[in-house]
Amino acid sequence: MEPLRIMHVVTSMNRAGLETMLMNYYRHIDRDKLQFDFLTHRSEKADYDDEILSLGGRIYHVPPIHPLGFFRYRKSLKEFFDTHKEYMIVHSHIDALSTFPLMAAKKAGVPVRIAHSHTSKFDKDIRLPLRYLSKWILPGAANHFFGCSKSAVRFMFGKRIFQSKNFSVIFNAIDVGKFAYRKESRLAVRSELGMEDNFIIGHVGRFSRNKNHDYLLKVFSEVRKRDDTAKLLLIGEGEHSQRIRQLTAKLGVEDSVHFLGVRSDIPGLMHAMDVFLLPSRFEGLGLVLIEAQSAGLQCFASAGVVPDDANIAGFVDYISLDEPASTWAAAILERRKPQEAKSARTDAPEKVRFSGYEIKNAAEKLSNFYFAKMEER
Repeated sequence: MEPLRIMHVVTSMNRAGLETMLMNYYRHIDRDKLQFDFLTHRSEKADYDDEILSLGGRIYHVPPIHPLGFFRYRKSLKEFFDTHKEYMIVHSHIDALSTFPLMAAKKAGVPVRIAHSHTSKFDKDIRLPLRYLSKWILPGAANHFFGCSKSAVRFMFGKRIFQSKNFSVIFNAIDVGKFAYRKESRLAVRSELGMEDNFIIGHVGRFSRNKNHDYLLKVFSEVRKRDDTAKLLLIGEGEHSQRIRQLTAKLGVEDSVHFLGVRSDIPGLMHAMDVFLLPSRFEGLGLVLIEAQSAGLQCFASAGVVPDDANIAGFVDYISLDEPASTWAAAILERRKPQEAKSARTDAPEKVRFSGYEIKNAAEKLSNFYFAKMEER
């Protein structure tokens, strides 16, 4: 018997928050019964493409969404869904712009159309007016509504959907065991980095406006003034990486900031850290905070921006971005303790599992949702 194939609509499958979340689910579903395929908006090969193909998934491409090529884009969607009648479930992850693939799927007769919100605010770019228009239309294109948090649901789908409770919060679940703190891992990574005796602050995220690296560096600069052993690990890549490198020189911390690029060994790097920072301008949830708490890290995140839902183990301190960087620095240093001696690091995985963010259980629940919708039809 052929597995049920789910079409996930994404920008591309590069290593980032929602893409990593999708791969966590994909690795833990029963792929004899269920398969994930991907409709992407980039033609370039992405980080996860080889793994997707090895797991039995299929990857398709449509043009990027751009106001100047919008009619070509809509035509490509129509052609895709007219050609691929095998998909009964389409699950879209491209914020309000999910309106367009889901509307094309609706016209092609796809019965189950899921819009999945991963954000609580829009980035300011050329597509911002299109996003707001799409957001207004989206409830007419989808018939099921998912979000990584209640705030992401409320923002994307509006008051009517939120108050009707016609939505599901899908946890950004992880393989908790991979992140469980191991002292030997911490010592090995710190030795490899040449930072055995340093106070290590970490951040994982794309170098984009919403991750707010400018403010993060100002906070680190204030920490560095008070503790000359402090080091900052920045993991990720993005359009602002060169500018952020230049800012480290301007702040005089270039020798203490380490740009590690895109990495696949995030658990080990988190074991090596002492503190994790996420001063984002907006977040749907913040998958990296779930990972960091699983590693037992004390985390600091932007208040009123990063949802309270992310504080699943009680390891997140929220501070307003309106506060000066020195306030963040003082809080970080006040909470500083010898991390390898903290029992909280070893107790953390059980707290995360209890909160529902263990991927095995979460993948089973999502699979059951897909199968239930097919049985209804």
